Amino acid sequence: MFNKNNTDLPITKLDYPFPLYQMDYTPIHPKERLIEKLYRNTYFHRWEDMVKEKPGIQSSMKLRSPEIVEIIDMSRKMVQQVQKDWRLLYSDTLESHWIYISGNDNPYAPWHKHHWVAEIDKIEPHWTYVFYAEMPENLEGTDGRLYFRMDHDPETEYWILPKENSFLVFPSLLDHKPETAQKAAKKRIVMAGNYWFDYGQKIW
Repeated sequence: MFNKNNTDLPITKLDYPFPLYQMDYTPIHPKERLIEKLYRNTYFHRWEDMVKEKPGIQSSMKLRSPEIVEIIDMSRKMVQQVQKDWRLLYSDTLESHWIYISGNDNPYAPWHKHHWVAEIDKIEPHWTYVFYAEMPENLEGTDGRLYFRMDHDPETEYWILPKENSFLVFPSLLDHKPETAQKAAKKRIVMAGNYWFDYGQKIW
C-alpha cells in the first residue's frame, strides 16, 4: 500500500471500490478538553449560520488551541501521506477545517460532496478528513453509519461504521452522508476538513 519508513503513520487502506483510508488515533490532550474546545468554537458563529439548511450544528474552525491544533496537525500528516501514495508532485496547498455535532434531535442527513476549500468557490479540494471525537451509542440497524456512493452507480451504496478516536480520509468529491442515531444519548462530534494540493493545475 505505502512505501514504509520510520515516520509513516499506521494508516489502513480499506477495501472499497474508491479510496478510503482509516487510522486509529488517541489524542495526546484529554478528549474532554478537545470536545470542550469544539463547542467553544461554535460561540464565534451566529446561530442561524450554523443550522440553516445544514444537518446538526456545523461551524468553520476559527478557534486555535493545543487540543484543536493537535488534530489539525495529525490530519495534515495523514492526508500528506495518503496523497503520496498517488505519486503526484505538488507545491502549494490550501486547507479548511470545521466541526460537526449531531444528536438524536437531528433527523436530517443529506447526501453531499465538498466543492470548496478555504472558502474559495473556484477550487475543488482533493481530500477530506474526518476525526471522530465522539460517536453515538445504542445503535440500531443503520444508525451511525457513514454512507458513500459513486457518481457512475448512484443506486449502489457503501457504508462504514466510524470508530471513536479514529480518522477517515476520502476524496472530497465522493458523495457521502452520515446516518443519524435517533436513540443515542451521545452525540456524533467530529472535526473535519478539506485539503487541496497544487498538482500544477491552472486555477485562475
